[in-house]
Amino acid sequence: MTNKVVHAKANAKINLALHVLGTRSDGLHLLDSLVAFPDYGDELIFEKSDHLRLSVVGPFGNQLLKDTSNLSNIITKAANLLKGHNNGVAITLIKNLPPSSGIGGGSSNAATTLKILSKLWGKKMPDLNNLLKLGADVPVCLSNELQRMKGIGEKLTTLSPPPPMWIVLANPGIRVSTEKIFKLLTCKENKKLEPLFEINNQDSFFAYLKRQRNDLESVTTTLFPEVRQMLELIMDTNDCKVCRMSGSGATCFGLYSQQEDAIQAEQKIKERFIGSWVVSAKLFSANSCHDVISYPA
Repeated sequence: MTNKVVHAKANAKINLALHVLGTRSDGLHLLDSLVAFPDYGDELIFEKSDHLRLSVVGPFGNQLLKDTSNLSNIITKAANLLKGHNNGVAITLIKNLPPSSGIGGGSSNAATTLKILSKLWGKKMPDLNNLLKLGADVPVCLSNELQRMKGIGEKLTTLSPPPPMWIVLANPGIRVSTEKIFKLLTCKENKKLEPLFEINNQDSFFAYLKRQRNDLESVTTTLFPEVRQMLELIMDTNDCKVCRMSGSGATCFGLYSQQEDAIQAEQKIKERFIGSWVVSAKLFSANSCHDVISYPA
């Protein structure tokens, strides 16, 4: 690795729809999900070092440092998959996304770490099995494009995105255990996603999403009434086209055609739901569909 400092963004991962189709013999759940990446996420800085070092800062840095089994560990594991005897790097994570919130912070950071270090160190990317051992969402997070994710996360299809739109992400300040939500899910054999053909306008895309669902939403909202309240609040914002929970929660999202409506919704939710985390961002933009990486000259 040279003396260059590399900056990268690890976009949030949003399950626009999440259907649970069944369970494998090893207990892993079979999913069918539509995954997108808004132009917002954590940030990672890579600098030359003799050893592998990780520092965590940012709005949610302290929360993460209290949980050593969480995201900081997955970044280190990702780096170690590529690390050789002479490889070292100092990684700084600017933690902007709330931990354990259903938007793939850990997986996105691991995927970004692998992409950056494989290039800097001239190493091949790990095989699919090792990626899945890091986390089921790591493979899908290697690309910021709209994707359909099936199986346990290993079957990925890149899809043509609709025109750009806006998304509001809102979390009531709750950390959710994905394992617990799946354990409480009683109906584990549901219908798959409808086929998504090329969509050239927002209205058709919104109509498609409304016919899909998140099979985990009823479990999480029963366990955490605050999540249901958040969903109701988002739906009550001006011109919200689609509202749903991402992953196992507790982050919810609303989709909007216009930036002004998204910004107004963000402000309204912040005022009405004290203590919540809320951001608005563009979805399916050039920035959110491609890696945002800065390699200084």
